[in-house]
Amino acid sequence: MRLPLRSLFSASVLILCSSLSGFQILSGLQIQSVYAQDGVKAKSSAPESIGADDGDTEYADSDTDADGNDPFESVNRKIFWFNDKIDINVLEPVAHVYEDNVPRPIQTGIGNFFENLKYPKYLVSDIVQLKFTQALEHTGRFLVNTTVGIAGLMDVAEDMGLEKHREDFGTALGYHGVGEGPYIVLPLVGPSNVRDTVGFVVDTFLDPFNFLDPRFGWPYSGVRSGVSDPVTIGGVTVRTIDDRAGLIEAVDSARESAVDYYLFIESAYHQHREGLIHDGYVPDDVFDQRREESNTNTPSK
Repeated sequence: MRLPLRSLFSASVLILCSSLSGFQILSGLQIQSVYAQDGVKAKSSAPESIGADDGDTEYADSDTDADGNDPFESVNRKIFWFNDKIDINVLEPVAHVYEDNVPRPIQTGIGNFFENLKYPKYLVSDIVQLKFTQALEHTGRFLVNTTVGIAGLMDVAEDMGLEKHREDFGTALGYHGVGEGPYIVLPLVGPSNVRDTVGFVVDTFLDPFNFLDPRFGWPYSGVRSGVSDPVTIGGVTVRTIDDRAGLIEAVDSARESAVDYYLFIESAYHQHREGLIHDGYVPDDVFDQRREESNTNTPSK
């Protein structure tokens, strides 16, 4: 069966936008703000990044990886370089325009709206982890913010004591002891590992924007592609820009302070994910295991 070129094109753009929505945003960069605010440099014996002053930075290979679980470092660094160029030349300039021209209350409303749409992802993760109380909290947040909060534009639930918990399918797998596997950097998506890549696919399927698209196989997605495509692509694009705008200062600080930006992101990603899996209380044995893996994989001088 032959598909119209228009459908193929729109599907390609949809996949691209869906990938960009996860591009180094929720998977690693958020924790950089902690490092940036404390003025801490990435702890690495790797040499500083080399490159011209015009931003054409090269990410040279290093003999030491951040957490001892990066067997594909050479390939990962090349993909990381590609992702960083996309960010510098596309996402970051657009994010600056958005940050400088969109009033702050509107930005807050947009962020709240897209946060509210994460409810299906949060709910599935809560149920898989058997966190039923948290599932009720997320359900309460969604119902209150969708109604009283005017389609989620206002976070009324927070004022009512309904806390927000960051969850996704990757953290749900980690909660049940599924190993992360090797560290990998995905084109356009950013830092990940085998476990979180599986989680990313599941979370993409649970994205409400994809509920409108019959190509994702939802039985009730009967909206015509002429309507669903502009809504989905436009919504995901705005969400990506809003997410990136919220990380401008953190990313700039990380790029300036990190001895090796690649290792900085790798280490930040591991710590960020462990924090989410353990609800912010990472057991000491996890850090001990990381340290042992790093020492094992570090060649003697």
